[in-house]
Amino acid sequence: MKVASQFKQIKPLKLKYQLLIMAVVFILAFFVFVVYQAPASKILAKIDLPKGVYLEGVSGRAVDGSAKVLHVDKYEYKNIHWSASILGLFTGTYTLMMSDPKGLTGKTDISYKDGDVEVSNMHLTISFGNMLKYTSYSLPVDVTGNIAVSVGNAVFNANRCKKMVSGNIDITGLDVGTPLGNYSIGDGVMGLSCRNGLLIVKLKQENPYFSIDGNMEYDMKEQLYRVKAFAKPSQERGAEVRPLLQMLGHPNSTGTYEINYQGKFTY
Repeated sequence: MKVASQFKQIKPLKLKYQLLIMAVVFILAFFVFVVYQAPASKILAKIDLPKGVYLEGVSGRAVDGSAKVLHVDKYEYKNIHWSASILGLFTGTYTLMMSDPKGLTGKTDISYKDGDVEVSNMHLTISFGNMLKYTSYSLPVDVTGNIAVSVGNAVFNANRCKKMVSGNIDITGLDVGTPLGNYSIGDGVMGLSCRNGLLIVKLKQENPYFSIDGNMEYDMKEQLYRVKAFAKPSQERGAEVRPLLQMLGHPNSTGTYEINYQGKFTY
């Protein structure tokens, strides 16, 4: 009799737990459905984006939407698309895709935390000619070729490069045309890193005309870049490229050209 009485008490207890679990699942499912279908503009209106970051022309949903322009401090990026899982909404992690009419295309995983932007699995491409449109260079040269930027992981804020892991720039088919002649520089790989808040591009390459070793530093706050490098003409074809190198620097006692060139990105 006691066993039967205990069994009767357990059965309603299990039923209560089952009903509670079903209610929780229903509430969660409803909440996920609402968030999944919510307009991106309404969700973004309730999110405190980092200072200097805002979007124009937002459409679509929170997990799959687009914006005509993404503003990040002084920069503008057009034709932005994003996607995220439901979990990504809670962790603040999105995948951004862009196809800028100015020529920059690519995608990256991105998240925000304490005013910092963390990017990972970044892959961007742009032609050399389009990239030079954003610089204030005044050399009488035409440059063709392609640039591919790959970053495993990096952390930025609006003004500083804080951390860079496994970043590099691949250049393919680089050709330089000048009034004095055309030069097929070829392909090269440059490393990316952060130092003292600056984005550092390591320049080290050999081509048929010269070898170059140095750095380009980029100040994100001021949008200024500075190239400091040494270029040594090759014995075989160095004479062909000396007029080009003289546009960039002056030779020292060893015949190596010291390049110290600076300008500004105007994106």
